[in-house]
Amino acid sequence: MWNNIKIENLLYLVIDMQDKFYPLIPSNVLKQARKNVLTTIQMFGDLKIPMIGTEHYVKGLGHTDNEICKIWKGDAFTDKVTFSCFKNLDFKDNLKKYGRKIVVVSGLETHICVLQTVIDLLSDNYHVIVLKDACVSSTKLKWENGLALMEKAGAYVMSTETLLFYLLQRVDRSEFKTLVKLLKDAQNF
Repeated sequence: MWNNIKIENLLYLVIDMQDKFYPLIPSNVLKQARKNVLTTIQMFGDLKIPMIGTEHYVKGLGHTDNEICKIWKGDAFTDKVTFSCFKNLDFKDNLKKYGRKIVVVSGLETHICVLQTVIDLLSDNYHVIVLKDACVSSTKLKWENGLALMEKAGAYVMSTETLLFYLLQRVDRSEFKTLVKLLKDAQNF
């Protein structure tokens, strides 16, 4: 699959990054994951990679994090009540309209909504890249369990920075300077 990881083949999925979940997540873990989600959104927007997102039970849990919404360049977030995004028909329609078979995934919670979505995507012949440092759960054990299960199911699990540098391939791309600045700014986040 590595040969197919190219800008024109990817789609980015952000799952349920809603403020009401945040008190469940250790603050240092949440801070790092949000930084990586924001960095990925910015870079994927610059690279014209399509983005879709979900919100879990908006009526009870509210909308996506405001900072994410401010820079979001993707479709409107899909409200869902299923744990797997893939079990929501609006989500599936949104996903299929792009015709891209590699889905980069981040969000929460790693061991529930992210895991179930990844398993369903893999079952429908999508290739999946899980950004492990842009996914969170309420405990480290749950996070590790979710990542291990996704990897065993066939997902590629990697860090945000690894994927972004792999996509750029070269230092003389204009997006490289943007990435370096984002990574530097993220240290002060």
